Amino acid sequence: MQTELQHSRPSSTPIHPLDQLEEALQRLKEEHDQLLDQLGTLYDEVKGISQEQNMLSRQTRLYVLRDEALEFQRRMEEHAAWEDTVMFPLIGNYFGEQSNHLTVMEQEHEIAEQFVLAFIEAVKRAPVREHEAKEMGSYLQEALMMLERHFLSEEQFVTELWDLCSAYGY
Repeated sequence: MQTELQHSRPSSTPIHPLDQLEEALQRLKEEHDQLLDQLGTLYDEVKGISQEQNMLSRQTRLYVLRDEALEFQRRMEEHAAWEDTVMFPLIGNYFGEQSNHLTVMEQEHEIAEQFVLAFIEAVKRAPVREHEAKEMGSYLQEALMMLERHFLSEEQFVTELWDLCSAYGY
């Protein structure tokens, strides 16, 4: 599993805002794919734990997955910080300070983060029975579904913006 988000780095020479937006869109898609892969893998592993009969083994595996969820949360925060400092200001160049659409999308992002945090907090309540492990998995499933919708919506919005701007050359 990768520990850092992989993306293309913008050059140090000034580039046209439309080119910056195109680079940001590519990075956005790459990071979204990586984050969804990481969360999907985590969810699959948690689903497997619910089948574990040995309570000690189940708890040990959950602690490992809790650490992976914390790493995922760190990467999500890193991604959100990049969006706030790079992506959204670029969009602001075209739509003003903040689009209502972006505000709604960020609320979805925050809800998904709450599901991941619910999983992390639930692991702290040891020991975990089989049905509790399934419930914990449902937190990650909800986060995964929310982020899939959120990321798709965000990518579509930025792609449509880029398409519109590039059609008019600005």
